[in-house]
Amino acid sequence: MVRGNGLTEPEAQELIRSIEQSHQQIGRELAELRQQGTELRQRSAELRQRSVILNEMVEERDSTLRQMEQERDVIQKFLLHGYLKIAELNQKLYGQPSEPSEPVDGRRRFWPGQPSEIRRAFAAGEASMNQLAKRYCCSPSTIHKIIHGHTWKKPI
Repeated sequence: MVRGNGLTEPEAQELIRSIEQSHQQIGRELAELRQQGTELRQRSAELRQRSVILNEMVEERDSTLRQMEQERDVIQKFLLHGYLKIAELNQKLYGQPSEPSEPVDGRRRFWPGQPSEIRRAFAAGEASMNQLAKRYCCSPSTIHKIIHGHTWKKPI
C-alpha cells in the first residue's frame, strides 16, 4: 500500500526506524556532551579554587618580603648609626679619620696611618701586642704581623 506521501508501508517504517535511530544517537551524544559539560564545570571550579589559593600564597609571600625589606632597612640604619658612632669615638680617642681605607687583598680594614701607629706604639712601649689588638679590634697575630713587617709593609 502506498501512502499519501508516495512511500510504501515498509519504506515509511524504515524511515521512521531511521529517524528513531538518529534521534537515539542524538540523545546519546547530547547526554555525553552534558556529562563533559559537568566535568568541565567541576574542573573549572577546582582550578578557580587553586587560583584563589595561589593568589593568597603570593600575597602572603609579597607581604612577608615587604616586611623583611622593612626589617632589613631598620637593621641597616641601626648598623650605619653604630658605625658612625664608632668612627666618631675613634676620631675623638685616637684622632683617626672617620672612614677606613680600602682593604688590601681582602685584609682587615685599617684607617690611614694605623699600621704605622701600631708599629710606633709598640716600639715606644706604650702598649703590648694584646692591648693593641684590643684597641684596633683584631687578633694579636695580626698586630704581630704588622709590627714585624709581614703585612702592611708599606707605610700608609
